[in-house]
Amino acid sequence: MVSGLYVSSICRKQKRGEEALRASEESLRGLFSALPIGVGTLKDRVLTSANERMWEITGYPPDESIGHETCKLYADKDEFKRVGKKIYSEIARVGCCFVNACWRRKDGLELNVLIGAAVAHKGAESTDIVLSVMDITEQHEKEAWYRLLFEKAHDGLLLMDEHHFVDCNASALRAYGVARERIIGASPFDFSPEKQPDGTESKQAGLQRINSALAGEPQVFEWRHLRGDGVPIDAEISLNCIQRGGKQYLLTTNRDITERNQMLKALHESEEYLTSIFRTVRTGIGVVADRSLETVNDRFCEIFGYAREELVGDLTRKLYVSEEEFQRCGKAIYGQLDENGNSITL
Repeated sequence: MVSGLYVSSICRKQKRGEEALRASEESLRGLFSALPIGVGTLKDRVLTSANERMWEITGYPPDESIGHETCKLYADKDEFKRVGKKIYSEIARVGCCFVNACWRRKDGLELNVLIGAAVAHKGAESTDIVLSVMDITEQHEKEAWYRLLFEKAHDGLLLMDEHHFVDCNASALRAYGVARERIIGASPFDFSPEKQPDGTESKQAGLQRINSALAGEPQVFEWRHLRGDGVPIDAEISLNCIQRGGKQYLLTTNRDITERNQMLKALHESEEYLTSIFRTVRTGIGVVADRSLETVNDRFCEIFGYAREELVGDLTRKLYVSEEEFQRCGKAIYGQLDENGNSITL
């Protein structure tokens, strides 16, 4: 009697265990089907099972996939071999692998996918693999588009970690006059003189700007660089902090303003030259707008006996003997000015 009760108890426990196992299996099958990524199992690179999402990604129905080698899913045989070598070497080393791959759907459309692979279960052979597949074509296309914008930008664009350049576009290479290998891994101070035009130490001033940008304060400033051949160039620099892969980087925009600064310098020198002539010439000169004096030279003040502050901003009426003479000269002067504003001599 006791023996029968014992056997009955074992049977009940076994039945409950089987029911729990079936429930767990059904739950896993439900999860397997509901996943938004393709999931399948492989043995010797032959697909042995897969969820519906895998059929959607590849365009192949089950009867054209299950039991078939996965070579047909890849863009070409070289890609098939490359990915296989990567997966099996990583699984042998650490038990799992993630790799980007180029697949081709049944309709011929190429896809960019992210593959995750691991040994199917403990004790399984390394050729028994569970595979996950995520279609990242849209993300890849966006990245390619942003890369194109980056490369084609007229301004020099450089990506920098805390202290070194990790990427750059073609415009930056032209600006510095060096090959890409000279920039990647270099510091911005490798392309800067010891001191800036205002006398500040380049490294000290640059680190202050960099640290402020990394702290979230965008920076815009002018900077003197040195090309690879030692020729100085002036640039307008902007620094903006961005996040990429959990790390902080600085996106550096480098706009060459050398010609602009040279032009402004020449303009300033020309202005100083003309101003010196204006002040020293022995002819009285005044600049008038709407018959009010905007500026006068020293000789003009001497001729009329007024201090400069008594003339600037005041009407020229005080220089005429009468209102009638003021009006007569005004009509004569403005009447003879041509429509381009050329000056006349009375």
